[in-house]
Amino acid sequence: MSLRDMKGSFMACADRAGYDALSLPRIARELDLTPNALYRYVSSKDELMLLLMDAGTGPPPSDLPASWRAGAAAWARALIARYRSRPWLVDLPVPGVPVTPNLVAWVESLLTALADSGLPPGDQLSCATLLDSYARSIASLANDLAASPRAAVQSTEIAGFLYPLLAERGFPLLAEMLMGGVYAESPTGPDLEFGLTRILDGIEQLVTERGALVGRPPEAGRTSKGVPRSKPLALPGGDAGARPRSRGRDIRRGAGSPTRSRRRKVRSRARPATPRTTR
Repeated sequence: MSLRDMKGSFMACADRAGYDALSLPRIARELDLTPNALYRYVSSKDELMLLLMDAGTGPPPSDLPASWRAGAAAWARALIARYRSRPWLVDLPVPGVPVTPNLVAWVESLLTALADSGLPPGDQLSCATLLDSYARSIASLANDLAASPRAAVQSTEIAGFLYPLLAERGFPLLAEMLMGGVYAESPTGPDLEFGLTRILDGIEQLVTERGALVGRPPEAGRTSKGVPRSKPLALPGGDAGARPRSRGRDIRRGAGSPTRSRRRKVRSRARPATPRTTR
């Protein structure tokens, strides 16, 4: 059995029983292997989770729209659809920075779309993290609602029962929404497009702000990169920005130098007095 066959068996096991089934002993039983035999293919459960996430996510879409906004929206919808097709994907722990082939390809696909926005690389990565987090969150919520044994119900009986309770106990806004049919569970799950549109609006605002900074003359007190200019060093007892005077330069001048005067006094004291002779 090759590693590719092994990953296919891992995914089939996860598709049947979900994330709870992803233990090495259970997978070994599913594959009619001993647990020790699995270590020929993976060194730990963490490596198994990483392989499963990469294989289950698969390659990214190859035909994203040309504009950054439409491309990012299509990317997010495709990732949510992939998570919904295999609900156990959002239950896997996030391993950190993507390093496996498929996960790296998803990041590269989104960055290619965002490159058209003109944002600097750091902002592009932050936007990619935001969109990926939203996709995981919305897919996880949809999976939880779909797996709930309680059916989404919005009937006049329930509204008639809850309305007076909400109104009497200080929840007038929710009571009004309930009677208007707004405060209800959507039969199709969470509103994907509303949140995605708001995120893209925020990114578009960031694109506008970053674009407005290009070519703008630096403001007073700021460098061309928007970093505050450092203030001149204020020297004790002097003006800010003034250069300290060199004492060595004063000494070399000679005249009026206290050091040279002191040397002359020392020499005169050390010179022996010449005795006077009387005639």
